[in-house]
Amino acid sequence: MQDIVMQGANIRKRRTHKKSRAGCGNCKLRRVKCDEGKPECNKCLGLGVCCNYDSTIPDLQPRYAMSQSLNGKVQSYNTWMHSGQAPTLEFTLKDVESLEIFQIRTMITLMPSMDRVDNNIQFHQLILKHMFLRHVAQSVTFIHNRYLSSKPGRRTAEEIYHWTKGISLFNQKLSSNINPADRDAIWGAASVLIVIMMASVEGSSPEESWPLQGFMAAEPEWLTMSHGKHAIWSLVQPDRPDSIWRFLFEHMDKIFPVTSFADTPLEEVWPVFIKLFELDSRLREDNAYYIPALTIHGLITAEPRPERTRWVFFQFSENIKGEFGRLVSKKDPRALLLMAFWYSRLRKGDWWLRRRALLEGQATCLYLERYHAYDKVIQQLLEGPKEILFRYEDGEQDKDIFGLVI
Repeated sequence: MQDIVMQGANIRKRRTHKKSRAGCGNCKLRRVKCDEGKPECNKCLGLGVCCNYDSTIPDLQPRYAMSQSLNGKVQSYNTWMHSGQAPTLEFTLKDVESLEIFQIRTMITLMPSMDRVDNNIQFHQLILKHMFLRHVAQSVTFIHNRYLSSKPGRRTAEEIYHWTKGISLFNQKLSSNINPADRDAIWGAASVLIVIMMASVEGSSPEESWPLQGFMAAEPEWLTMSHGKHAIWSLVQPDRPDSIWRFLFEHMDKIFPVTSFADTPLEEVWPVFIKLFELDSRLREDNAYYIPALTIHGLITAEPRPERTRWVFFQFSENIKGEFGRLVSKKDPRALLLMAFWYSRLRKGDWWLRRRALLEGQATCLYLERYHAYDKVIQQLLEGPKEILFRYEDGEQDKDIFGLVI
């Protein structure tokens, strides 16, 4: 054993580098080369700690101030030095660590423009005031940690604990009279819960995923929760003028203006789509496929950019309701074909979308192949999503999937 270790030491010698004499205390403590950037080095900025050229600044102090007592409990935890009144909730040191990770890393992957300081602070202050929101934030942080590991595996005890606590407290809040001051926290929790549901994939293969898993399963579980979010909208009105979420809708409108795909002239739509979904032979208001089909057509033909995947997710998911939602629940082949195209566009999306999009997208393709193999038009169109979901490598450029079949 000693010989093996010595051989490894001879093969992999540590590369020497010029020591940084004027580096910050954190880099010296971590034994990494400091770039000596001023006023803060890039190593500390990337780690999310306060750079300490000044010896009065503690080593590895998070950029978000906190104070702790000797018994391991954090009695006050302020997002920033100047963030206002301290919360009344009590936090353990592990709570503080996970919430700091949520603020520094996870939160900006969930919603656009959350990296803006003012938006970040406002949402984090809500977390500190509302226990149900704190638990769902911690749950999604632990899920994100797992996804960033080399082997994500199944759900951990920590994320399940915070998930169940968050859901329980959230339901209690909804079952009581809603205080106007709680509306923003409620919408924040509902939004994060959707992310958690999308990211919490139990299956490890298409056979364990909707619509193959449990032949009688009506609809994917995330869709059931999404219906509940629609009901919450009317209760809290997150786009109202005094809502902290108003910026989100304004931001989305600037980057991705809401396009009425339903008004797309039919002469701009692929003939095979027009025929399959009866876009020119049935009245629009009587055709449950009309708006979903034109929405998918618009999303697929839009310029494919990774940052648009949240937009793709929300644009089409808004249509999975009413009569079309019932068609999805019944596993109608034309509705499932549209779902397959949608999943294929989410394939390279945010971390919380990718795995479910891949597994449920593949499962949807397999379902249509097995139970609707006789429908040649659907099978022809299905080649597009299959190219992305089964044969598309992560390193490849985005493809024109309709070019394969139209």
